[in-house]
Amino acid sequence: MSWNNVDNKHKKKYDRNFVSCDETYERAYIKQIIKEEFPSLSDSTIDAAISSC
Repeated sequence: MSWNNVDNKHKKKYDRNFVSCDETYERAYIKQIIKEEFPSLSDSTIDAAISSC
């Protein structure tokens, strides 16, 4: 088993509640959730909030 496989397996179990701001797809998912809950917020406001976190 390669290190990538071991790392991915570990992440699925232990890091599933962790959001990485380095991952574009994770930021997009968080943005989508915020947009659904607060549709009046602009994209730039949401992006700024995510960047601040």
